[in-house]
Amino acid sequence: MTTILISPEQVGPLRASLLAQREQHGEDVAAAGPFAATAAERLAGIEAVLAELPPASPGGNDVPVPVSGPPDVLFSALYDVVGQAAEQVQEECLEYWRGTPPEAVRAAIARLAAWFELLAGLGPPPAGR
Repeated sequence: MTTILISPEQVGPLRASLLAQREQHGEDVAAAGPFAATAAERLAGIEAVLAELPPASPGGNDVPVPVSGPPDVLFSALYDVVGQAAEQVQEECLEYWRGTPPEAVRAAIARLAAWFELLAGLGPPPAGR
């Protein structure tokens, strides 16, 4: 198990990534194909991380939220969120190009950097990726 500390604002995006992965791995288990056993193990790890998350983003404070789970599950979920944050930077840059102030781009870059630091803090990608 690995533990990361996320900000209260990061709870929602991390949960959304885990829920999407849970759906995909659930479909793999239901298909009972050659990867069903691996998917079932992964699904158990996803459920364990989801159980660690508070029910909603704790508002009004900056106290980090500890989240523990299998490193490969955390890596995959964070990787997905980093990709989404990168897409948000791209969208904000397009809006900047269209004439909006640069603050939204800076905020999106800061969010991307925060997510990437969490991902990089886990170390290299897990084997088999």
